Amino acid sequence: MYILTFLNILFSSDIDEDVQSLVQFSTELTVEAVARCIKTINANSDVPHKLPPSMSARFQIGSKLANALQVKLIYFIFVTGTSRVS
Repeated sequence: MYILTFLNILFSSDIDEDVQSLVQFSTELTVEAVARCIKTINANSDVPHKLPPSMSARFQIGSKLANALQVKLIYFIFVTGTSRVS
């Protein structure tokens, strides 16, 4: 629930009130949420917020988002000395 509260703040309440779980996120909303979170952590990040129609371009964006998240997680583990994210 805390994640949804944070995302509502990040999205300026653009998330439908009926959404009670991340499972209800569409692919497009998931990509935008991940990109906004990455941008919040690193304003210089160049991750896109929208998915293009091309499947190969979607794959490239997915890879870019996954790489950005992996780098952030590795940094978190290094700084905190723990691999547990809760």
